[in-house]
Amino acid sequence: MPIMIHSRILRCAVLLGVLASCTAASAQALSGAAKPVGARTADDPVIKALLSANPTTPAELVRASKILVDLGHPALAQPFVQRLLALKLTDEQMADLVTEVGSAVLLRLGRERQLNPGSGQFCNAALDGAQRFARDPSRLTELVKQLHGATPHEHAVLVAALRPGDGAAVAALVAALADPARAAESSAICQTLVELGPESAAPLVAVLESSDKRLLVYVLDVLGQIEDPAVADYFLAPALAPGTAPEVAAAGHTALTIYFTRPPNPDQAAARLHECVRTILGGFRHPDRRTAAETEPATIAWRWDDQKKRLVGESVPPAAASLLTAVRLATDAHLLLPNSVPIRRLYLSTLAQAIGYVGREPGAAAHIAKAQDVFAHVSIDDWQDLLSFALEDDQPATAAVAAQKLGASHDKYLLYAHSPQASGLVRALVHPDRSLRYAALSAIMQLAPHDPYPGAGQVAESLEFFARSSGAPRALVAAATGAEAGRLGGLLAQLGYEPDTATDAAGVFRLVRTGADYELILVDTALGLPTSGQLIQRLRADSRTARIPLALVSLADEKPKAERLAARYPLCVAVTRTHDAAHTQYEVARLLRAAGRSEVDRDERRQQGVKALEWIATLATERQRVYDLRKLDAAVISGVDAPGLTAPAIAALAKLDTPRAQRALVNLASRLVAPIADRQAAAHAFADSVSRVGTLLKSDEILGQYDRYNASETQSKDTQQVLASILDSIEARAQADSLALEQPRPAQ
Repeated sequence: MPIMIHSRILRCAVLLGVLASCTAASAQALSGAAKPVGARTADDPVIKALLSANPTTPAELVRASKILVDLGHPALAQPFVQRLLALKLTDEQMADLVTEVGSAVLLRLGRERQLNPGSGQFCNAALDGAQRFARDPSRLTELVKQLHGATPHEHAVLVAALRPGDGAAVAALVAALADPARAAESSAICQTLVELGPESAAPLVAVLESSDKRLLVYVLDVLGQIEDPAVADYFLAPALAPGTAPEVAAAGHTALTIYFTRPPNPDQAAARLHECVRTILGGFRHPDRRTAAETEPATIAWRWDDQKKRLVGESVPPAAASLLTAVRLATDAHLLLPNSVPIRRLYLSTLAQAIGYVGREPGAAAHIAKAQDVFAHVSIDDWQDLLSFALEDDQPATAAVAAQKLGASHDKYLLYAHSPQASGLVRALVHPDRSLRYAALSAIMQLAPHDPYPGAGQVAESLEFFARSSGAPRALVAAATGAEAGRLGGLLAQLGYEPDTATDAAGVFRLVRTGADYELILVDTALGLPTSGQLIQRLRADSRTARIPLALVSLADEKPKAERLAARYPLCVAVTRTHDAAHTQYEVARLLRAAGRSEVDRDERRQQGVKALEWIATLATERQRVYDLRKLDAAVISGVDAPGLTAPAIAALAKLDTPRAQRALVNLASRLVAPIADRQAAAHAFADSVSRVGTLLKSDEILGQYDRYNASETQSKDTQQVLASILDSIEARAQADSLALEQPRPAQ
C-alpha cells in the first residue's frame, strides 16, 4: 500500500510539474522575457510535492529526477541518482526500466552536468544492462523453444520479446532452424524471422554460405518474404550458379521473381555483381577516401560457421564491413562465371584488398583466413597478372598483397620475365603508395637476384629512401623567405614536428631526396601562386611526396585562389596563414582529417628503416654485382643517430667499405657523449672494414685519431680502450700491408 500512495503522489507531482511548466512557458511567451521556464524556487509547491512523494522504485526515481531537471533544480535530484546507483539492478531490471521510462529519458539525465558523474554512470549501466539482457543467449534460446505450438497472441508476445535481441535473436532462431531434430519448429521459426523484418536480413545473408541444402531453402524463402531490396543481389548465385542443388536453385529463383521483374541470366548477374564490387572498391584506393572508417561507429559483420552450424557476429569498422560485403559479392560473381578471366581477377583483387585493409581487424580474422586459403592455390602467373592489373587500376593494397606473394615464391626469374620492360615488382617501386613501394622492395629482396635485370637501379634508390626512415614526425615547409619559412616551421615545432624549410623548388626537392618521414607539407603562396602551382604539381608527380597531405598557406584575401588551386590536387587543402600554435594545430588537424588516416604510422616507418639497413648490410656482405651500394653510405650514416636505427646502421656501415662509412664509424666511436655500447660496436665495425679493404681514412684523419687518443688521458677506461682499438686496427693493417710488400716475389 505505501508504494501505491507514493506512486499516486508522484503522478500528481508529474501532472503539477507539466501544468506548471506549460503555465510558465505561456507567461514567458506573452511577456517576451528570457527567463528559463523551469526557474522555480525550492519552496515551490510542485517541488515540495515531488520531494515528499519519496519515490522508491527505479522508474519513480528516474521520473522524479527528470522532473527536477526540467524544473531547473538538478541538484535536488542528486539524492535520487545516488539511490539509483545503490540499487545495483540486475540486467533484467535494467531492461524493464528502459522499457518503462524510455532510453531518451535516461540519456537526458546522463547528459546533465550537475548530476554527473553519477547520472552518466547509471545511464550507461542501464542501457548496457538492457542490451545484455536482450541478447542473452540462454534467454533467447528459451524464447525460441516457446514458439512451437504458441497461440497467435503468445507468438506476438514472443516476437516482441525477441526483437530487442537484434542479430543475437536471429542467431538463436537460425541455430534452431539448422537442427534437423527440430524440423517441426521450422514453420514457426521462419514466420518469426519474416516478422522481425529487415533487421534479420544481414545475418541471414551470411547463412547462405552454408552447405546445408535444407537450411538454404528455408533461408532463401525467408529472405524472399522479407522484401528488403538490399538483399536482392545475394539471390543471384544460389539461383543461377552452375552446380547448385536443384531445390536450392528453385528457392533462389522464387526469391528472384520477388525482386526482379525479369530475372537476369548468369552473365547479366555476374556483370551486376561486378559493378557493385567495383563501386565498393573505388572507396579504398587512396588514403583520402578512408575517413569514414575513423569517424563512424563499429558495425557487426556476420559469418556462418559451417562446422558448428551457427551464426557468428563480430564487431568491425564500417569500412571493413563494406569491404567484406565486396568479398561476398565478388565470390558470388566468381561462382556464377568461374571461367571468366575478368571476374576471377576481380575476385582475387577483392580478396587482396580485404587482406590489405582489414587483415589486422580481429573481427575480420575468420574472413581473412578464408581469403588466405584461396590464395594458397593461386598460381604465380595469376599473381603477376593481378599485380599488373592492380598497378594499372591504381589498387595499391591489392598490388601490395600480390607483391608479397610473388616475393614468397622465391622465383628470381620473375624479374626477368618482362625484359626489356621492367617487371611489375620494379614498376611498383615508383608507385605513390608508400606501403606498396615497401612491399615491392621486400619482395625483390626475397627473390635475391644474382644478375642485373631491367630497373635494378630503382632498387638502390628505394633502399636509400627507406634507409632514411627513422619514424620521426617531420614536416616540410616552403616559403618565399627564410624568415617566413622559419616562422611556419617554428609553429609546427610547437606541435611536435621536426620542420625542414626551403625557399625555392630546388631546395624543396633536395630535402625530399633525403626526407623519408614527412607527414605533411606546407607551401606558402607568397612564393607566387603560379610558382606554388608548379611546385604542387611536381610534388604530386613525385612518388615520394604524391600522397603526403599538403597545405597551401595563404593570406585571407588570396584564400579563394588558393582554394581553387588546392581543389585540383588530391590530399591538398587551402589554409589561412596562422600566427599562433593553437590556430596552426586547428589547421593541421583539418588537413589530416581531409587526408584520412596516415598510410604508414611512425613505428612502421621506423621498422621499414631498420629493415632497409639490414638489407643493405646483407647485400654488401654478399658482394653482389647487381646494385651499386656505394652511394648509399650517406643514407646509412643518417640512421646512426636515429633512435632504434643505430645498431643496424653500424652493421651496414661495417660492410659498405667506403671512406665515408669508415669515417662515420670512427667519429661515432670517438664521440664521448654516445653510449659506450654504441661506441664499442662502431669500433668493432671499423676494425671489420679495415681488415677487409684497408684504412680508407685520409692521413690527417688518422693523425687526428692519435690526437684524440693522446687527449683521452683523463677520460674513462672504456673510452681509452675504444680509442686505442681504432689505432690498433689502423696499425695492424698497415703492418700487414707492409709485410706483404716486403715479401719477395716468386721466381718467374
